Amino acid sequence: MASYVCPNCEIDFGYPQGLAVHKELGCEWGTDDGGGAKYCCGMIYEDGESTCKSCGDPL
Repeated sequence: MASYVCPNCEIDFGYPQGLAVHKELGCEWGTDDGGGAKYCCGMIYEDGESTCKSCGDPL
């Protein structure tokens, strides 16, 4: 099984598209306090969402 882990922040995306999008965005992930944008499955969430619409995982 291939690994798609970001070498900078060590997040494992599990598939190449997520890692590619993450690299394009430059490792800019949302903070745990709810501020900033969050990304999951190649989609951006900026309106306070708490769950990924694609995989159902918490953001």
